[in-house]
Amino acid sequence: MAMMYYDEFQRVNAEHQKNGGLVLKVAVTFSQSTGNDDNMVENNKNLSRAVDIYNAQFGTSFGMDDIAGYTADVVSRLNKTAFDKNYLDLVIVVDQLLTGFDAPGLNTLYVDRILRNASLIQAYSRTNRIADMQTKPFGRIVNYRWPVENEKLMNKALSIYANKSSAFGQEDLLDKEPEDNPVTVPSFNEQLDNVKKTVDRIKELTNQTLEEVPKSEEDQDELYKLLRKYNKEVEVLKQYDLGTDDEGNEIGYDYDHPEKLLQKMDISENDEKMITTVLPNLIKKELHDRNREMPDIDLRMTHIKEVVINYDYLTHLIEELINKVHEGDEEGIRKAQDKIREFTLSMDNRAYAKQIERTSRAIVNKQYPRDAESQKWPYHVKDVHEVISQANEAGIDDIIYQFRIKWGITDVINTDELKSIFANHRLGKKDLNDSGKIDAIKKDAAEIYKKRATDEKVVKLSKIKYRNSLSDAIYELADELKREN
Repeated sequence: MAMMYYDEFQRVNAEHQKNGGLVLKVAVTFSQSTGNDDNMVENNKNLSRAVDIYNAQFGTSFGMDDIAGYTADVVSRLNKTAFDKNYLDLVIVVDQLLTGFDAPGLNTLYVDRILRNASLIQAYSRTNRIADMQTKPFGRIVNYRWPVENEKLMNKALSIYANKSSAFGQEDLLDKEPEDNPVTVPSFNEQLDNVKKTVDRIKELTNQTLEEVPKSEEDQDELYKLLRKYNKEVEVLKQYDLGTDDEGNEIGYDYDHPEKLLQKMDISENDEKMITTVLPNLIKKELHDRNREMPDIDLRMTHIKEVVINYDYLTHLIEELINKVHEGDEEGIRKAQDKIREFTLSMDNRAYAKQIERTSRAIVNKQYPRDAESQKWPYHVKDVHEVISQANEAGIDDIIYQFRIKWGITDVINTDELKSIFANHRLGKKDLNDSGKIDAIKKDAAEIYKKRATDEKVVKLSKIKYRNSLSDAIYELADELKREN
């Protein structure tokens, strides 16, 4: 049976290779037959053929004298530990890989035999490792043999082996519904109802806008937890195969038409965009502002329909802002800034979003374009990514320059030298003085700061306090720039 499946995959792969379809990397492994019976020759002949195909595909050289090595190599390509990163998509096995096999990314087990008790638990458990809630919230079992009977066998096995109190009344689990059994997931429609309830509560907390962060800290914390809950629930929804329920209604996730799931959830594409991009970014900022010491909050959101960044629109916005600043149009500047902020809130790439926000500030502060007087107006942006890069550099240079003026160190160290010291800085670490550079800056600056510093509070400091305060300020600046990047 295993070789029948294997040969069918080989046949379909050959067809797909001709017409440009999807080609799967498939292997098969089973024990070498040592019994002196009629099946031994055929069994070993098939295994040898499978090994030869595998060798040709992966550049290995296993033979019938090293089936253990062959199986080990198959495992490394299935659990994605192979050194050459040439991995398998599917492996067909017969009574193998049931114990001592660990592949957190393994998503689905296809079963075409009757399994019972410990053997069932061992087999099903191959998929129970969670590699990443974003892509694998649970393992899946697809059973081809007598589904009703197999469900009974599964429940019986789970009642014995999955219940921590299994020694007492194992049979109690047999009749429990999925929602009462933590081992199995609910039906698609039940999961859909869960997501709808979560979305309804998110709307309540945001005053039905999906972009208004609640004012109370308690509600903010609840909103953060609800977004994480929504994320997990949607990822589970996306695991259900497309099909129909008992009433003939379509259920499951259609990867070719993701908008259908949005319709089932009773939300628009814009609602989903707000829930998965704008709102998480707003709540992360709010929580971070409440606690500056808190590290970056991990709130990666799952998209049903991928968000496409329109860089032509971004080019228009940056261009508009530059021209409004040149014209001195305060109302136009404010509107352009608001549009850019709205644009960045819809981005998953928060690092690049921060760069765009810093570009906006650099333009408003007239740090970019640097040669404004010699430009032709109205200004036209040719490459928005180059503008963002240059404006960011200009903004950082100005921050460092203002720092040097404030602390009176313009004659001690220049902007590029400070940037070089900050280059390998790690957030929150006292790692800038390895070669004594900070000590040298403090020593030289302490002799002239009374005449060079522009900040009155700095000028009034004693030499000892100035040196200590300057050191602290340098690290604070380094952390600030690190967070921005």
